[in-house]
Amino acid sequence: MSPFAAQIQDAIAELTQRTKREIEAETAWRWAARAAAAVRLANTDRARQLRWIAVAVEYGHEAIEHAASAGFEVLNAVQAQLATESPILFGDEH
Repeated sequence: MSPFAAQIQDAIAELTQRTKREIEAETAWRWAARAAAAVRLANTDRARQLRWIAVAVEYGHEAIEHAASAGFEVLNAVQAQLATESPILFGDEH
């Protein structure tokens, strides 16, 4: 079985066992974690700081998009966590 075929089988199992909201919430938190990781890398990898900031913003937008599909509670929680990680990129002024 190819890796893609295995992923399809995993997706079938996921779609039959979980709600769309659960999938969207988990996806939102994964993207939020990636955004937070990119912020932290921007703070430590000065040579690639701008690259990491761009990645953080892109991934933060992905997190917010998926969180919005999961409902206001998830959206508010994801936005608050991102703002904690980087008020400049994700705070109220953004």
